[in-house]
Amino acid sequence: MKVAEEKTHSVREDYVQKMRDNYLLIMFTIMHDLVVSIDKDGKLTFVNDATTKFFGKSRKKILGTHFTKFLDTKDVKKAVFTLEKLIENKDHVEGFVLKVKSPKGLRTVAWNGVAIFDEKGNYVGAQAIGKDLTDVMRVEEELEQSKHQFQRLFEVIVDPIVIVDLEGKILDFSQSAEEGLGFTRRELVGKHILETNVVTNATKEIMEKNLEKIKKGKYIKPQIVEAVTKDGRKLLYEVIPARLEYKGNPAILAIFRNITEKRRAEEKLQASEERFKYFLDNAPEAIWVQDPMGTFIDGNKKAEEITGYKREELIGKNILDINFVPLKYVAKVIEAFQINQRGERSGPTELELIKKDGSLVHIEASSIPVDRDGKIEIIGIARDISNRKRAEVAVQESENRFRELGELLPETFLETLGSAI
Repeated sequence: MKVAEEKTHSVREDYVQKMRDNYLLIMFTIMHDLVVSIDKDGKLTFVNDATTKFFGKSRKKILGTHFTKFLDTKDVKKAVFTLEKLIENKDHVEGFVLKVKSPKGLRTVAWNGVAIFDEKGNYVGAQAIGKDLTDVMRVEEELEQSKHQFQRLFEVIVDPIVIVDLEGKILDFSQSAEEGLGFTRRELVGKHILETNVVTNATKEIMEKNLEKIKKGKYIKPQIVEAVTKDGRKLLYEVIPARLEYKGNPAILAIFRNITEKRRAEEKLQASEERFKYFLDNAPEAIWVQDPMGTFIDGNKKAEEITGYKREELIGKNILDINFVPLKYVAKVIEAFQINQRGERSGPTELELIKKDGSLVHIEASSIPVDRDGKIEIIGIARDISNRKRAEVAVQESENRFRELGELLPETFLETLGSAI
């Protein structure tokens, strides 16, 4: 009875061991990591599916091959030495990195391995699980390079850069920010930006609202803020904020683009434009602006008065398409275009225009090309000479009548008239 029980127990243990071995075999086979076994001579006796895929070979071609055949020649000596130490010390190894050959080239694999011994303590082989770290290491290297590149850019970029955490505490401050604002890193890093004197109170209100929006993941468009230098000067900056990860934590990178001079230039340009507009509207003569091909860009009230057309009716239209240049003067107008296109002044030229109501007006016109914001525009000036022309016609008619009268009167009468005068 006792012998039967012992036999049954032995059979059960064998069954459990076989089941355990089968489960391990199944688990090793479906693992994504590399799983290999070698015999005491170093020849491969087992590889899982991930290993065959890694080497791009079938099990038949892999099994029976010495494991060193798959290693980089530079790592063979290191691998053999480590295996000998495992056998000698009956130990295991973790994270042992070797370069392994594959169809994709040398791959970096970290191995966890253990030497296997039989019941008598004899070495019978080894088993190892390897994790391919190549892609991970490449990503880490690229990330490290990216960090170095970011740091280099951070230091050499012309525009000031400030990095703050999501609460607004200053984490870093570029050299250009130090130079532009006059504060050192030591003076500002670690302080809440809203508690410093780097920006005006109005700007602090804007920043406080933007911090809340960024924390909620909202996009913040570029903002115009007013900064204060250490010596008290106020500068205008366009700030471009962006969320990023800084030293493992969420943060905000803000690039400050100095627009102080740009804004001053814009204000001067605006003032200049307003003065030009005032002069244009109140000039006693007709003034118009056109492109080199004759398309109207602008005109003043006197131009409206002379032509009979409103400014809105002329803008965007070509002078030759409006039909207020009589055919006999078209050649003169084209000649003036050509002179202006050469960068020269044309006129003064006398011609007639057909007004909107169909009546004719005599004008004396001149035009000159000018460069406005990098574009060539033609400024034309014209005066209404209709009255002068009518006076000239009247004088000419009077002279003609006097001449005709002289031809009709007797010569003696003219002599008498001349003596009397």
